[in-house]
Amino acid sequence: MTDRPRLSVARSNIAVAAIGIGLFLSRWFLNWCRFHLGCIDLLYDLLMCALWSASLAGQSASDLSDREHLSIRPWYLERGCAAVSQPASRACALMQAQWVGSAVVL
Repeated sequence: MTDRPRLSVARSNIAVAAIGIGLFLSRWFLNWCRFHLGCIDLLYDLLMCALWSASLAGQSASDLSDREHLSIRPWYLERGCAAVSQPASRACALMQAQWVGSAVVL
């Protein structure tokens, strides 16, 4: 039960990335066909901005997975990877990289 929030955030990030690839390919195809409509590009940009913002908000949400140690922010952003043991440090680094990637894409 403790892994459910992390799995849903990871799945939502994968879904947002897949949608982004699909929109990129459709934009590329429309550009290749020399079909330009500014409103379509604006809609694509607004959609991706909203999706990546929601993804970043989900990753920055409070960590309620451990009832003994509730935190307002996720532990991997608050304390860093030095606070965990070696097997968990890889997962911590992956979560931090995922958060940074979402922030950069946004």
